[in-house]
Amino acid sequence: MFRFDRTIQISVVLAAVALLVAGCGSSLKESGGDQTRGDAAQEILSVFNCSCHTQQGTWLDSDHANAENIPAPTPTNDINCFPCHTGTGYVGAMAEPDPRYFVDCASCHGGLIDEHVWPFPQPTFFACGQCHNSDFPANHLPDAPLGGSIDENYRLSEHFDSPQDDSALCSRCHTDEGYLKYAEVTAGLGRSELEDLLTAEPDILNGNPVQCRTCHRSHSLDLVGQAKVVSEDSFGSPVSSPAGATERVFSASFNLCTSCHQVFLQYTWDNDSETFAYGLDPAIYGSPSVLGSDAEYHAGDLDLVIYDSHFPGTYNGTPVAGYNINAADEKACVQCHDPHGASKFDQASIRDLVEEWGNTPGFHGDYMNWAYRQDVDCARCHSGSEYIKLTAGQDPDKLDSNQARVVACYSCHPLTALNDAETAFSLGSRWTIDEFVFPSALFTVEGLGDNALCMNCHSGRRSKADVDAAIAAGSSVLEFREINPHYRMAGATLFGNFSQGGYEFDGKAYASKFEHVASNDLCVECHNAHSGKLFIADAPPGRVSCDTCHDGVATVEDLRDIRVIGDLAPASEAVDYDGDGDAGEGIFYEMETLQELLGDALVAAEVEDLGRYPYFSNITTADQYRAAYNLQWVRSDPGHYAHNAAYVIELMVDSLEALGVTVNPDTSNPLHRDAEGHFNAAAEAFRYWDEDGVVQPTCSRCHASEGAAYFFDTGDLITEPEYTEYTKGISAGFACETCHVVDSFSGAFEGDLWNVADVTFPSGFVVDIGDESNLCAQCHQGRESGVSVADRIAAADTHTFINRHYLAAAAIQYGSEATAAFEYAGQLYAGYNTFEDHLASQKTCLGCHMRGVEDHTFKPALTDCDNALCHAGITDFDDIAEPGGPTTDYDGDGLAGSFQDEIDGMLALLILEIQDYAATELSEPIVYSPVNYPYFFNDTDADGVGDPDELSFGNRYSIFDDMLLAAAFNYHSGRDPCGHIHNYRYVIQTLYDSIESLGGDVSALTRP
Repeated sequence: MFRFDRTIQISVVLAAVALLVAGCGSSLKESGGDQTRGDAAQEILSVFNCSCHTQQGTWLDSDHANAENIPAPTPTNDINCFPCHTGTGYVGAMAEPDPRYFVDCASCHGGLIDEHVWPFPQPTFFACGQCHNSDFPANHLPDAPLGGSIDENYRLSEHFDSPQDDSALCSRCHTDEGYLKYAEVTAGLGRSELEDLLTAEPDILNGNPVQCRTCHRSHSLDLVGQAKVVSEDSFGSPVSSPAGATERVFSASFNLCTSCHQVFLQYTWDNDSETFAYGLDPAIYGSPSVLGSDAEYHAGDLDLVIYDSHFPGTYNGTPVAGYNINAADEKACVQCHDPHGASKFDQASIRDLVEEWGNTPGFHGDYMNWAYRQDVDCARCHSGSEYIKLTAGQDPDKLDSNQARVVACYSCHPLTALNDAETAFSLGSRWTIDEFVFPSALFTVEGLGDNALCMNCHSGRRSKADVDAAIAAGSSVLEFREINPHYRMAGATLFGNFSQGGYEFDGKAYASKFEHVASNDLCVECHNAHSGKLFIADAPPGRVSCDTCHDGVATVEDLRDIRVIGDLAPASEAVDYDGDGDAGEGIFYEMETLQELLGDALVAAEVEDLGRYPYFSNITTADQYRAAYNLQWVRSDPGHYAHNAAYVIELMVDSLEALGVTVNPDTSNPLHRDAEGHFNAAAEAFRYWDEDGVVQPTCSRCHASEGAAYFFDTGDLITEPEYTEYTKGISAGFACETCHVVDSFSGAFEGDLWNVADVTFPSGFVVDIGDESNLCAQCHQGRESGVSVADRIAAADTHTFINRHYLAAAAIQYGSEATAAFEYAGQLYAGYNTFEDHLASQKTCLGCHMRGVEDHTFKPALTDCDNALCHAGITDFDDIAEPGGPTTDYDGDGLAGSFQDEIDGMLALLILEIQDYAATELSEPIVYSPVNYPYFFNDTDADGVGDPDELSFGNRYSIFDDMLLAAAFNYHSGRDPCGHIHNYRYVIQTLYDSIESLGGDVSALTRP
């Protein structure tokens, strides 16, 4: 609706259009307020002796006389309210101020001087401005979001600058008196007709500017003018009302604005949307001669007409796209224009933005879209004019649901923001919402900024809790309509198990928010807010397009070929989630097959898949209900594969499992729900902090994506306030910028790895590995060392267990140099494992785990080891022994086995010694569990087996002496995965010495 040169200025009559429509809140007639004429209101009329005036009836029905019925948190006897809500005459006439807040006769006309004399018999805008100004109470804004600063805005408008002396022809739009005198009789006339009618009329002298009373009837507050309606018979096409009824074609507010800002439209009935469609009238706009002489007032100057920007059609033979406006809507104009400031916004970029908004079919500006033809319960998201009340704090139950409306400018932007010079209006920055609560009510998101506007509607209406409640109701036939998750709930998908929008099966772990690169992590960073389109290529300034990281992406269809980050690997190594044998296909296609399998499984269970609302019927079991809900969840979010692939795959695979499907029936290949390693979003390494709501900073360097990046960049631990506010460090696996640099200013992904100069191990040992393996070793070093054990022994007599932490591969590879385990006095231990017989490219973490091909599965290739020169014939990494085959029996069992076999033998011997020592020397039997922290527990029944009731933190073993603590530390460390590859000599040495320290017989054992 905008034009930014002299051809069109939509700025004159819009100012006061919405004093009632938007500025003063919903009228009571629309919002359902009580219109009862109370005794107190009647008493006011008798006090002022107004009973003879016909206006008394219209005032009694107005919001001014019934202000107490407007739901607003106003104190009943707050003296600050009386200047606007009682009036000076009323206050003076009563002994005490009445608690009912009327805007009465004296409020606008002044105190009564005489029985029939008022100071202001015809009040001007000053009367309205004494209350509708910048002091308008904030607690009124939920009901009247445009009600503040009306007086100030009006004084900056072109309406305020209307000429005082004008011809009848000009006064029709430029003076209050001329408009009220001529507007009704000249409605719908073109230029020549206006001239013929008004040329002979007298001039308006000393006229008042266009103001509140020009557009609003003073006592009823109704708009001047009427809506245009057609009947079914006269229109000749069906209308959505009952037979013989009328259908509004042009709203009163639209007619009011266009009585001066002229436009001539042709309207047609659209059966599909059951709304009218509008376009320029070709009889008027198709001919230059017609346009130049008879079309619109001011046609030559084009200052005040709107036809070339607001509606589709042809102008002088040139096609005009136009914006998608519903002229029947009472808020057709005020959704984009501040009515009191008559504002045309001064940013040059807005026209392009509005063109995107108005010309994108099916999006926020398409009033013919099904989303804007919904019933009264949907106003929260399907009426842009009511949505702004929601952001201002209005109770959703108090929204005006009479008519759905498009999501337009003022749904997301304040429209009365002055520019720096305070001379014109600028469209304000988007509204922000401090926090957002998902429908599950389990997680409150903070720090979303203007993205919360999107989340408020695009987060569905149901959650796991709703499904469980429906199942608990116990109906024999479960009605799916009760738990339809709703549509386009991208926000809930994006936030994964934070939202619990999908049905998460008990006992399963689910991905949290999908963590994309920081530059493209939320809604408006990836989507054009005015068209919904993705920034796929050639993003505007301040945005980063998809093709920056994803080569070859140019269209939405291309996005379907992208794999999840954990599968940046050769197809032979990637996860085949759908089991179809093609692990190289885009993640969209993996998920597409899973959807098909889930749909087939439901049909096989005799559930009817209807393909339309209510989508499913004949659901007879709880698992069918859960699975159907998850399938509809995926179908209802078209961008699910981009918003959170890990979460959606988990939902579908678990649903299939609940229905008894665990393999792809076409291939018999198993289905997979999770990525591996660093990208396993459901792993305990990333899910441990879900209940806490924040990752402890001490854990962040390895378990929070942004905490790791912060550590790699600065060498320091992140602090809680430095986390992204809406995730608090809780990750769904690692993101790109965990290891790769992002631009500190724009947040754009650059690709280079963080430059980490060296590694400091828990023992204090510092080393530079020589390549980017320094990144790996920052986390894969454990958090304790043999030095920690020695320090504890030196400080106390009895101890609790010291857990070295997990996957300490780098510490084990450096062995004695890093003091990875407890080392006994007088013994020599293997230091750094140089892999002396390996190729130079296979001596560091990076060389083996990324293999020079940037394989983000981080899996070594067995084929790199299985060759004639090294470990020929092995079929598993656990088979690795000395080149040529096993030669040494370290564990004394009479067989020379692989390194892992020998370590397993040593571990079996050591745990027996630990148990024997605890029972005999400390008189407290002990039991070990590899999966229950803190691993060592009191064996209360002394049976050597960890029973379920024994494996609890409260039953942890806590009386280790020096000998037992050292041996237990080494035992647990010796179980570290792949210690046999990283440094088998060191592992066996520490196990051997631990057995010996506890008095075990080592005569048959061999120490490397």
